[in-house]
Amino acid sequence: MITSSVPNSYLALLPWRRLIAATAGLCLAGSALAMEPEDPQMRQVSFSVESAAKIDQDLIEASLYFETQRLEAADAAAEVNDKMAEALKLLEGRKGLEYSTLAYQTYPVYEKSEIEGWRVRQVLQVSGQDKTAVTDALSALQKTLSIQSLNFVVSRGARDETNAQLTKDVLDKFKQRAQLIATTMDAASYEITNIQINTQGSNQPDYPRAEMMMARDSSGGAGPALEAGKSEIVVSANATIELVFDGKRR
Repeated sequence: MITSSVPNSYLALLPWRRLIAATAGLCLAGSALAMEPEDPQMRQVSFSVESAAKIDQDLIEASLYFETQRLEAADAAAEVNDKMAEALKLLEGRKGLEYSTLAYQTYPVYEKSEIEGWRVRQVLQVSGQDKTAVTDALSALQKTLSIQSLNFVVSRGARDETNAQLTKDVLDKFKQRAQLIATTMDAASYEITNIQINTQGSNQPDYPRAEMMMARDSSGGAGPALEAGKSEIVVSANATIELVFDGKRR
């Protein structure tokens, strides 16, 4: 009969030692897998390019209003309606203008929690690209209405034309940048993963707005002095490309 000189306590620990060794092996294998790089033939690079232009604010937008207060709401409304009808008649037959009425408001006037009268207000909006036509119209309208605001903005046609040209420019810049990155990184080629085109623009002029340059107040007489500003339109592209290395690890 052969007896073992190995202590029973050591034998009891063997299954646990095997489990610990196996677990450690799995952990090391998992770590090795986690450190495996992604496909060496593909690399992603994100970048952005933009193109901008300043264009003339070629459209004049003016808002005029008439407001009155009467004891009776009907009387106030009748006066506003008469004044607006008179203003619209002044605009009839004038070329190069677009106009419409809007923002009709009626609200009570209180004095010590009691209604003391009614106030009615309506706005007339006039727009055009012909500075002379708009100035003459405003000069005539100021005999009846008061100017609320007067601004130069970029017309939709001019904005769309500029956007189209800037989009072409920014896509050319994208292709140049993408090719530069691929060439510098010794890539054989690149593929577009994602590209987004964004447009930003402001109608804020480079100097004070037209209403700050009025020749006189809106009580009538000479029309306002108008001078257009410029707006900046920016088109940008945010892109991600994948570089292809033809099997070479980088």
